[in-house]
Amino acid sequence: MGSDFVDQPSVTNDGKQLAFLRIRFQEDVYIAEFSARGPRLGTPRRLTLDEANDLPFDWASDDKKVLFTSNRTGTPSIFQQSITGTSADMVVFGPGQKAIPRFIPDGSQILYSVPTDSNDISQPVRLMRVLTSGGPPQTVLEARYLNNYQCSRGRSGICLLSFQKPDKLVLAIFDPIQGNPHEVATLPQTPAGWNWSLSPDGKSVATAPIGGSDNRIRILSLSGKPTVEIAVKGWNSFSSVDWAYDGKGFFLSSNAAGLMSTLLYVDWTGNAHRLWRTMTIPPVWAIPSHDGRHVAMPIPTILGNAWVLENF
Repeated sequence: MGSDFVDQPSVTNDGKQLAFLRIRFQEDVYIAEFSARGPRLGTPRRLTLDEANDLPFDWASDDKKVLFTSNRTGTPSIFQQSITGTSADMVVFGPGQKAIPRFIPDGSQILYSVPTDSNDISQPVRLMRVLTSGGPPQTVLEARYLNNYQCSRGRSGICLLSFQKPDKLVLAIFDPIQGNPHEVATLPQTPAGWNWSLSPDGKSVATAPIGGSDNRIRILSLSGKPTVEIAVKGWNSFSSVDWAYDGKGFFLSSNAAGLMSTLLYVDWTGNAHRLWRTMTIPPVWAIPSHDGRHVAMPIPTILGNAWVLENF
């Protein structure tokens, strides 16, 4: 059955036939207008029209293109597509799985990760970079348990990465060209781990535990200020967190029951506003454009067919 899901199975009275729904979630990149007044989200418009899993991670500095991963060629790779276009361009070539594409602060290069062994998560991960104008990829660093990284916006910004260790999550600032990470903060391990996002100005990190009943966003200062906790009113079981473009709020996804993914906008006082809801298992997160007028989101398309098995 692959990665599909089986739903609503039923057997005939004589036990000779089994009927069920075979369901598959295909994740596509959607674009929606966003306004912090309200706040409100416009009706999302599907950007990627292929039959593949597409996940957005960043915007070009002019907000005219979205950077995303796609398995449309069989192996996950990095693509870029104009928000007014109907087709995407591959921006990173070569064999191997590629994940989490992010622009460095000046927008001149793209960071992405490549596992050295896709079948063994304990093996080192290579953090790579490639010029947006093309050219051969270069290795930034290689490390075990590297699971996320992000750069702040603006030419003088910083880049941050995280290592998932058995007892803690380690956050480290690194140079996007030379590597050289140095630890700046740690978080105690939770059962499902942490999700985090670097603030647009590069001064703070928003962190949220994945799943569970903890409803707090923790804001870690990278300049030595005390940690700030924001209790999200009426919501928990988070699966993602991303800063709003102006640093005045956060986009979170919540899926407490496991079957309904909800995208929230949360302000600094913990007030949560529901922006979008879809009856799917995968999370719906929001990556804001630099000007804050749009967000890019992965929204699953549900594909399903009825099947009947005989003589099973």
